[in-house]
Amino acid sequence: NYVCTVEAIITNTSASKPTFSPSGAINSYFANNAYHVLVNDSTSTLNLSASGAKCGVSIDITKNIPSQAGMGGGSADGAAVLVGLNHLCGNLLSVDCLKDIAAKNGADIPFCIDGGTQRLSGIGTNLVESYLSPKIPLVIVKPRSGISTPAAYRYLDSIHNDFLDHMTMNPGDLLEALRSTNFASIGSSLYNRFEEVLEQLCVDSLQIITWLKAHGCCALLSGSGTAVFGIANDLIEAQRIADSISNQFPDCFTCVCETTDCGCLIIK
Repeated sequence: NYVCTVEAIITNTSASKPTFSPSGAINSYFANNAYHVLVNDSTSTLNLSASGAKCGVSIDITKNIPSQAGMGGGSADGAAVLVGLNHLCGNLLSVDCLKDIAAKNGADIPFCIDGGTQRLSGIGTNLVESYLSPKIPLVIVKPRSGISTPAAYRYLDSIHNDFLDHMTMNPGDLLEALRSTNFASIGSSLYNRFEEVLEQLCVDSLQIITWLKAHGCCALLSGSGTAVFGIANDLIEAQRIADSISNQFPDCFTCVCETTDCGCLIIK
């Protein structure tokens, strides 16, 4: 599950070109790209202009997820823009069409449209199966430093020979843990290869993982980092752990949340 909270406010304007405000929206790479592929790319057969939609909009994005955290914040921006624009134009495109467009912008964006718990193949755009899962209470901790996804991949490539030495993971244990709603079993069934880059690229995340595990959490790097998530037994315990770790690592972004079974929702 990704835990993403992004507010995208999309309204009609008379402008012939998109207007982004505040300035943070134009700096959202995936949101900017998603708009232009959906609306302005005349080479795409899956664009709103070809469907008869008007192009003038204003987009506000409130980013609640830190950058370079490995939490899908940029991908959620892109998904929100696609879903919001489609809704604004009367849902001219099917969800499958939106996901085809999303895949042109980033491998995680199709997932962010649907959300929930999914088993994916390929580069993460091919749905194998989706699952019901419990709401899992989490503590999220991100140090100030970040790791760009390309940098994380480059480092992994430099230490592995085409991943011929890769670890074969059996998802069966994780799926069984999800069905049992045993949070400890869920945590012990998770694995993230990107943790191998931390000693070289972000030792702070490694220290956070060690601290969380020492205080009873199943802890793992989120995506390509640098955010770390710890699984708690309930939200009360998660808040207690968050308060403690905020004292230990005062410069970190820290929050309490839980997994969700949905992706982008139109709330207004």
